[in-house]
Amino acid sequence: MFAPFADLTRRLRPAAALAKTATAAASIVREQADVLRQENDVSLTERTSRLRQTWGGLDCRRSITQAAALGYEGFRRTLGIELHDVQLHAALLLTQNCIAEMQTGEGKTYTAGLAAFICAFQGRGVHVATTNGYLAERDAREISPVLEWLGVTVGVLPDTHDEQRKYAAYRCDVTYGTGSDFGFDYLRDQVRLRAQFRQRLGTDFLGRLLNGKRPAARPLQARRGVALVDEADSVLIDEAAMPLVLSGAVPRRVSEDLYRTAIGTASSLVEDADYYLDPATRSIRFSEAGWVRLHAPLRTSDVTGLAMPWADYVESSLRALHCLQRDVDYVIVEDQVQIVDPNTGRVHEERSWRGGLHQAVECKEGVPLSQERMTDGQISRQRFFRLYERVAGLTGTATGNERELEEFYRLSVRVVPTHRPCVRQQLADRVFLTDEQRNAAVVSDTCARHAVGQPVLIGTQTIDHSRRISERLHAAGVPHEVLNGLQDRAEADIVAVAGRCGAVTVATSMAGRGTDIRLDPDSLAAGGLFVAGASHHLSPRVDRQLVGRCARQGQPGVCRFYSALTDPLLMSVGEKLRADVRRSIGDDGESVGDFSEALRLRQRDYERESFQKRRAMVRRDQWMDQVLESLVKEG
Repeated sequence: MFAPFADLTRRLRPAAALAKTATAAASIVREQADVLRQENDVSLTERTSRLRQTWGGLDCRRSITQAAALGYEGFRRTLGIELHDVQLHAALLLTQNCIAEMQTGEGKTYTAGLAAFICAFQGRGVHVATTNGYLAERDAREISPVLEWLGVTVGVLPDTHDEQRKYAAYRCDVTYGTGSDFGFDYLRDQVRLRAQFRQRLGTDFLGRLLNGKRPAARPLQARRGVALVDEADSVLIDEAAMPLVLSGAVPRRVSEDLYRTAIGTASSLVEDADYYLDPATRSIRFSEAGWVRLHAPLRTSDVTGLAMPWADYVESSLRALHCLQRDVDYVIVEDQVQIVDPNTGRVHEERSWRGGLHQAVECKEGVPLSQERMTDGQISRQRFFRLYERVAGLTGTATGNERELEEFYRLSVRVVPTHRPCVRQQLADRVFLTDEQRNAAVVSDTCARHAVGQPVLIGTQTIDHSRRISERLHAAGVPHEVLNGLQDRAEADIVAVAGRCGAVTVATSMAGRGTDIRLDPDSLAAGGLFVAGASHHLSPRVDRQLVGRCARQGQPGVCRFYSALTDPLLMSVGEKLRADVRRSIGDDGESVGDFSEALRLRQRDYERESFQKRRAMVRRDQWMDQVLESLVKEG
């Protein structure tokens, strides 16, 4: 007989002695799995079927224990994998409303798969959300043999919007996809539903006459029961800084000459005379004289067919010229402007800026202009994920954001101990006067470690920086791979070999996230993976994710960060601290002082500022809902 789950939950709650807690939780599941090990495959699948049928009638906590044991045995029989204690512990945490902070390299894919199996018994649909389509497809491919052998169906959302394939994927017990795809499909359902009730007068009546039925929209998402969010800090925090916006083509196409006139006008305006630019917020304010100058073309040119005020076109053009940089904010691929996600470094070919900004960048780069888009529907990620009956998530970097996760998603953070003690060596930061001096130091240290066979991973913030580092490595004769968001499916293949003896990989900070870097024996003997952070990120969580690429599962590893006074983090600190850094720099261009604590404080300030911005966005979202509800009631 299976043991009551109440004993397990009592042992999960204490904050102290987490290692003992994990062992105790796992031991209860293992006891039940030992009983199941004696049964044949047919008996085991029959037991799974019975548990699904009687789930509602049993004590739910006891049912979770049984499901966890069945899942554990399923992993052993189909994949030959015996899950670690920490994986069992984290999977059980995911059946509650919480974020399980599980360090990188601890096996989050299998943990999420086991949790999805347990949650699937509720019969209300499980959505496993991650950061990109490749990871969703890979995880579904790895986990589906286990779940399908146990009688749980698995679907994965396609890369492109294919209605039939998505409809089938959403009818499975467990559906893998990106957090954005789940949100956009919800918006598509809402737009479709809204269109149904805006049909021309008599359409419904005619349909009833013809076939006796009222035409109904077929929603993509049948159920939103449980959302299990992998890389939860990226999906729920970083990506949540902007709402999900579903766009459609504008009713009429704006003349391309209009955009070219706007960017020509913007080019003629003088900063601090005609307009004032705040680089930190990218906000633009026109002076009185500038306001007159920007409207001059309206008197001399044939500017017609405006979809918004003329000043907005000029402002978007100024932002394109002075705020957005190629290979930093966007890339050009086959004469198309594609946006680079500032948090992940990934390129998103399906995204576009609004308000004429995308067309302004296209004019700036001299590529064919795309059609402007209009908003069909939008929702904040915070509001979308609260539409689920229950949300849980996994990440290695949730600590420090407990308040935000609780306020927006009603999620607590629970730290899961590592399977083996971490022996990572964190070296002191190196700070330089110029960008070139810093890059030279990164390449010099890389050459020294490459010479003894130690694998090196160099993390950069931008595509442009990764290219400049790559050029220096080529000049030094060091063979290397570059992973900077322009690759997609090749990403995992590049990262997978980054741990080989003497391998050197240059990557934007988040590229390859979710893919394990495996070390060979020679790499371990050379000291494990060396992670070189070529600059600090404004967010300390992104730094922690990069550092977490080395010294996994008790293996050796070393990391060090390199900074320059031109970096965004150092540019954002007070002038006093920048002056202190300058005074500490020697003749070789390197600082002899230790400013790591001051930089960490600035990163924490940045996190608080970002939290306040996301909070303001959510409040605007709530206010808009109240306005719309009042209009509906009045109507």
